[in-house]
Amino acid sequence: MRLFMFFFVISLCANAQETVRFNYNYPYPWQYDCNSMIAIDSTYYLVGNIARFTESCGYSLYGYHVSVINKHGIRDTTIIFDKCGEDTYIGLGSSMNYINDTIVVVGDIQTNNQWQLFILKLDYELDTINVDYYMNDTLTKRMVSFSFDWDNNIIFCGQTDSSYNEIANPAPDETYTKSYLYKVSPSGETIWKKSYPITNCSSGCWSYFRKVVSTYDKGYIAIGYFHSVHGRNIVVKVDSLGNQKWVKFYGNPNYNNPNLMDIVETEDSCIVVCGAYTYGETGGGLYPYDGWLIKLDKDGNEKWNRKHRDYVYGSTDWRDTIYSFYYGLVEKPNHDILAICGTRSDDEHNYIGERFRLRCLDSSGNKKWDKVFTSVGNQQGPLWPNSICLTDDGGIAIAGWGEIYYWNEQNQWTSDQRIFLIKTDSLGNDVETTIRPIAAHPIGKFELVCYPNPASGEFWVEAPGEDVLEVFATNGSMVLAVNVAQGLNRVDLCGVKPGMYLVRLREAGVFGKIIIE
Repeated sequence: MRLFMFFFVISLCANAQETVRFNYNYPYPWQYDCNSMIAIDSTYYLVGNIARFTESCGYSLYGYHVSVINKHGIRDTTIIFDKCGEDTYIGLGSSMNYINDTIVVVGDIQTNNQWQLFILKLDYELDTINVDYYMNDTLTKRMVSFSFDWDNNIIFCGQTDSSYNEIANPAPDETYTKSYLYKVSPSGETIWKKSYPITNCSSGCWSYFRKVVSTYDKGYIAIGYFHSVHGRNIVVKVDSLGNQKWVKFYGNPNYNNPNLMDIVETEDSCIVVCGAYTYGETGGGLYPYDGWLIKLDKDGNEKWNRKHRDYVYGSTDWRDTIYSFYYGLVEKPNHDILAICGTRSDDEHNYIGERFRLRCLDSSGNKKWDKVFTSVGNQQGPLWPNSICLTDDGGIAIAGWGEIYYWNEQNQWTSDQRIFLIKTDSLGNDVETTIRPIAAHPIGKFELVCYPNPASGEFWVEAPGEDVLEVFATNGSMVLAVNVAQGLNRVDLCGVKPGMYLVRLREAGVFGKIIIE
């Protein structure tokens, strides 16, 4: 049987930096998300919560995973941390980072209605080095995020109740929650711990810290939330011993405000915080938000304050006509700021639901360019990015999770909760995961031999070196991508449907054809 000749052309944007690019999501049989991402030598580590049912426990386990993605965007390893009788949760913000060849993960554990916080240390192979536990003396607490300071100490933050109180002693009769900072040495010993009531109120008010960073003057700045009559955002500066120096309140005083989401220290020893500014109460799925960025100096004085608006089209209620929400920040070497921003419209003024933009701003917070991402791995659904970092090859990595909608084998629409990782060049261009048919530019040679051909369930291919093998359907969509080593490789078709397919070794740039029965 003579194979049908494919006429395709690889659609790739010119990129002078030769930056690796990809856009993938990662299916798994359980519900899971991604809260943090780090990049180490072109390898990506993603951490998040996971819920799964196991027969050995007889009920749903709540734990967390660490997933390793290689430089080509292919998932290499996923390790799950859960245990019968425990509920374990990762922090909401920066819950993973690394230092001195050690990956550090933070979170909290509930056992028999008792909570404690943990700091887990792993090597790059995800083998456990050590686990330390903290704050067993409180009724409620939450580990939200952490960072390293100038001496490689760990400073973590979150929320605790007023039974844990170093400021007002004894604790008030009525328990309420407060924000806290906790500093431990590289070997895990407690250096100091502080809780912060923010203002002189007790019953009916509460606060928490979402993220903390160390500053050049050996102090710390934390962002968080304070609620009394209305919920507002707070930025708090403390010295090296945790003593509060100043606090600033932000947000519309007439409404409950959305959270500040991220904070970065800039090259000029200032900080930039981001989130959203509201113009009304959230309700019924209506969110009148402008994306919001504020730059402060070391004393909390504003350098600039920027609100950016994305219009949402197709709604008759004014509260649903603007929506923009900054989730994460990173500063580039040229002092530009890259931000990930939730949106509900694309650049052509179409309503697209919960998606996001990668936006570049100058050092004064003015927009330079942005890119809209409406899908991950060519699949649609609401997307929530939460981590962004610069990569060694001059690119940008964005991680998060989403609800992915797809047509299953039972001919029904269904959805999965999946994590995703997008790798772009310096201008936010991600690699096309399709090969578009253009008859005028056919692929001239098919040098990659796949056998047996036709194949069923598996086939074999020989690669000249380490590479990524990609399989494309005739409509140009990628249906499979796997790592291959130098030499002979077995390729599991993993449920790929019968039909004719184009096969490519990405790095080698060679093509083959195969029929799957």
